[in-house]
Amino acid sequence: MDANDFLTNTLVEAMEDVVNVLELNGEFGTEEDETKLEKNLVGFIGLTGLLEGSVAVCFNDSSACAMVSKMLDTEVTRDSPDVVDGVGEIANIIAGGAKNRLSQTEYKCDISIPTVIEGKSLTLPNKHEDITRIIKSFTSDEITLNVILNYKINEEQTDENGSDAAAKQKANTFDRLQQLVKETDK
Repeated sequence: MDANDFLTNTLVEAMEDVVNVLELNGEFGTEEDETKLEKNLVGFIGLTGLLEGSVAVCFNDSSACAMVSKMLDTEVTRDSPDVVDGVGEIANIIAGGAKNRLSQTEYKCDISIPTVIEGKSLTLPNKHEDITRIIKSFTSDEITLNVILNYKINEEQTDENGSDAAAKQKANTFDRLQQLVKETDK
């Protein structure tokens, strides 16, 4: 299993946590073309540390309302502030679940608080050549949840004093991730 597969599995496991708690029935998939995703509400969480980037949780209006209604066990409409709060919370749960899994393998990162952006057919910035993008989806009868992980391996990790001591100790972060992947395959 390579680093990309390891991070994809970590992301899917975090998504499964949300799906299982809400008792949703559906299928997971992979989307290659980000432009095909409906994005009227996007919850963003930033990632810092050895894994640097962002997690974006994307919904269309009806999926966001259905998901938040399921979370709150009461019907919510698009004009309810609970919808935006719920999208942020879902982003937080997924990113937090991935962070916890990564920390259990000693591959740590920190996450930001969620930011939710609303609009019609939002477009996410094009990825840079040094950024890897993974897009996973979950689809049920009522809900389509798309999660986009944009990341790069931060090989210039520094300690609290701003020195490069941590970077020197880690020598090659990608090799470290590969080692963790091998350990989890056992």
